[in-house]
Amino acid sequence: MVRNSGICQNTLGQYFGLGSETRGTTTYVPDPYGIEVGNPDEIPDGYEEKWLLNVHAIDTRGVEDRLGCTECRCDLYNVTEDEHGYPLSSDYKGGLRCCYDKTQCRVRKGFEGARRSLYMRYTVKWVDWDSSVVPVKIYIFDVTDTWKRLSASTD
Repeated sequence: MVRNSGICQNTLGQYFGLGSETRGTTTYVPDPYGIEVGNPDEIPDGYEEKWLLNVHAIDTRGVEDRLGCTECRCDLYNVTEDEHGYPLSSDYKGGLRCCYDKTQCRVRKGFEGARRSLYMRYTVKWVDWDSSVVPVKIYIFDVTDTWKRLSASTD
């Protein structure tokens, strides 16, 4: 399975995608550049290319720590196992393994949120590939905080 381009191809478990960590980051790809998908020469024999839209909505109404909830901090979700029932390691502090389907971030005492429905609309744009399009590669770098204060830190 193809992941991001570059040196981290087999070690960085990330596919091209945009989440809350990219909020405010432009995603516009100007002419004549394009992100190539569906090239039959790059799809291994016996495989078919598919796309997935994975919507991860987190209700932050009335929560104790809005940022901590969007970061999926395990202590705020009261989670010790992942969605498949496997225990989380003690050094796993937060991420998707803590806020999977139907988990709820801790809310302030006495908070009663009204039930509501959400809807989403999105636009997908594309151009037919031809020789005028210059292909670009996707490089994703991830930086993870250890949550350990440096000895010289004043915060």
